Amino acid sequence: MVKNKFKEIHIWDFPDDIYILLDEDYTKSLFKESLYRIAKRLNRSRSTVLGWYRCSWRDKSQYMPIWALKKLHELYKINKALTEQHVVSYRIAAGKPITNPILPIIGDSYIFRIIGHLIGDGSGGDEKGSTPNYCNTSLPVRMEFIELLKNTFGEVHYNHMPKHHALTFSKAIVLIIKKQYKINDFRGSKCVLLDDFLEQDKSLLMAFVKSFIIDESTIRSSGIDIYCGNYQVLTVLKKVCLKLGYRVGKIKRGNEVFYFRIYSYSLIQLKNDIGIMSHKQKEERLLFSISLLERGWKQRKRWVVRSQIIKLLKEKPMTVYEICFKLGIGFTSIRDFHLIRMEKEGLVCRDTSSKEHIWRIKEAY
Repeated sequence: MVKNKFKEIHIWDFPDDIYILLDEDYTKSLFKESLYRIAKRLNRSRSTVLGWYRCSWRDKSQYMPIWALKKLHELYKINKALTEQHVVSYRIAAGKPITNPILPIIGDSYIFRIIGHLIGDGSGGDEKGSTPNYCNTSLPVRMEFIELLKNTFGEVHYNHMPKHHALTFSKAIVLIIKKQYKINDFRGSKCVLLDDFLEQDKSLLMAFVKSFIIDESTIRSSGIDIYCGNYQVLTVLKKVCLKLGYRVGKIKRGNEVFYFRIYSYSLIQLKNDIGIMSHKQKEERLLFSISLLERGWKQRKRWVVRSQIIKLLKEKPMTVYEICFKLGIGFTSIRDFHLIRMEKEGLVCRDTSSKEHIWRIKEAY
């Protein structure tokens, strides 16, 4: 039997505020003494212990807290591995459970993708009364996140809110991840990643970087800018990139966030590392940047490029990236060397109402 090289997370590793439901027959086999005596040992009422014993209370499933299950195994020397095989579902004190659970949970690239997404565009439900969520304007990315949860934990109940580009899911997942990987908080300003995070297998670090590129990056021919409002997290992320062998720049302060660049020299290696991204637009831009890199420098006369831009914009307004794809020229060159200069000369103008500026021919031209 080949031993799994990744961490295995068993129910005994779960935080104490997770609740477990075992199948009824096996549950009853765990109670080796009278319910009165067990209740006294666990410092709980007999009615509470009776609910655990029956696996139900008033026609509702009665989940047992993991601390009580651990205590029963400690008292009566019960086989932990056998008990794990009889887990039906688990959850926090209330809410939808994770059913058909995958146990043990394997700490592979899927879970590191989830961690990256939660820090990037997600939330761990860290504020009192809040629910963990993930937001991304790309539907395929959101659907992929759901598959990551299911392939890691089992049948995960989620609430998809397309109008808000968001989905919510079980808090039990976040609590397990926090304990195992020593992450204090998933809120952007409060999250702290310990240096132990850097000691993971390289395949796991690649998965973590992939999620951040999907959620918090801008891809251009000059490289990939990765953004984060939390300087400490971004510092760890930069160390991760250096460990993976990518050439990166200094951390700089942008508009309300910090960022650093993975230089274009590393784009081919990075693409081989992370594979295909579910974010169609970013996948296309990365492939385009690599194609320019592989083609090499190709100088074109300024007046030729200008005339090509004007011809395109006369057909329809376009973003900078659309012009880049049409002409096979890098983002910085099209925007800074051509469009901005043409704007100053009154040849073109841009609509700034959308996230990506739309460029068009100026009416007077």
